[in-house]
Amino acid sequence: MAATELIGRSFSDALYERYCDFDATFDDLKNGCDIVFFVGLSPKKTESGLVLNASTVVLTDERISHVGDRHAVETSCLHVELVDISSNAFSDWHEISLLLSSLPHVKTINLSFNPFPSHLHILPDKIQWPNLNTLCLNGSRISLEMIVELLKKTPNLEELQICSNNYTTILSNYNFIHNHLRRVYISNNNLTDWKSLCRLGCLFPSIETLIASDNPLRSFRSDDDIQVCLPNLHILSVDQVQITEWNDIIALTKLPCLQALRIYSAPLLKSYQKDERFFLLLGYMKSLTKLNGSDITAIERETSERRFIRYYSQRDDKPQRYFELIEKHGNLKPLADITIRASYLIQVHLIYNHKTYDKEIDVRQTVQQFKKYLQEIFHIPWNRLRIFYVDDVAFNMGVCGPEELKYPQRLLHTYVDSYDIFVLIYRKISSIMTRLE
Repeated sequence: MAATELIGRSFSDALYERYCDFDATFDDLKNGCDIVFFVGLSPKKTESGLVLNASTVVLTDERISHVGDRHAVETSCLHVELVDISSNAFSDWHEISLLLSSLPHVKTINLSFNPFPSHLHILPDKIQWPNLNTLCLNGSRISLEMIVELLKKTPNLEELQICSNNYTTILSNYNFIHNHLRRVYISNNNLTDWKSLCRLGCLFPSIETLIASDNPLRSFRSDDDIQVCLPNLHILSVDQVQITEWNDIIALTKLPCLQALRIYSAPLLKSYQKDERFFLLLGYMKSLTKLNGSDITAIERETSERRFIRYYSQRDDKPQRYFELIEKHGNLKPLADITIRASYLIQVHLIYNHKTYDKEIDVRQTVQQFKKYLQEIFHIPWNRLRIFYVDDVAFNMGVCGPEELKYPQRLLHTYVDSYDIFVLIYRKISSIMTRLE
């Protein structure tokens, strides 16, 4: 314990320097950047100490390894509900326990990218964190056994993020069930067997959202009864998987409550055009109301099902779904093959954390739908995401600057053109947006 305290900074010191040091100069706060945003009110002085008025505390990449003055933390963070201490130096579960116990009102904590030990640490029975709603442990390489140990202390947890932890399998012998958890993010691991995700459903029987993209899943089929393992699953993201057969898509139709699916890239879909992927996926999956971030209208549903019939009418490998749709729509004659590129799909540049990502987006979606799409790519909550649109040509000519996308129901096509730029900022977390060069 003593060795831990000698290495790195304390949470209480970092908290004071960031939020409570009234002697800090503007140049210190500016830190060489061009633009600074101030969010929230100044700390309030009380008899017991300084109390932050902000509901969010962000202390990322500050070399924090221990709590420090627990009383100061408890007093200062009386109203704090979200704490982001990702990319620090926490490696002692005792210190994490002290910190969480010093933040009794915190509902969300981000502990991602801290160097936690790989071994299991049994926490004392008396420890409970009933107010915790969201726990982020991405990139921490924490074992699933330790995840279970933490979940025993968080009975009201609703969201768990465990992406980029190099998991290869999920076992069935944890002897534990968490009935409150609703959302699980487990993207960018090395899971290859669908059975692992079924076991996840057994651990969390109330799970409604499962984000499992960027896992090399070879199939969506297993011996487990998917209706029993994932009975309440509404939203599933399995982009960047390795499935090769339509039978795997058919297997997903057995999910009794599935309404939204995200799957862009897979060997199965590689040989198809985007519009073909759309009508084939919709044709197979009759219960979907949202596909790849876009709401499915009644017209799109009917058009896709009719195209599905015409597509398979010329093939010998007709699936059972084809005959079901024949009963619904009747026999349809093939149409002339006219290839037209969908005008609603455009290429844009996304800038997040000083990195640029080139993506193709559907401009028929609303700002709110776009934010939810970005949530699954960057693993950040959509309702804490700010998006600034930059017209590349106008910006370079000095005509206008970034425009924030403030209206959730406004359609993207009213803003954007091909190869324009979106700058993404984590609301109340990233206080600085550097000027585009």
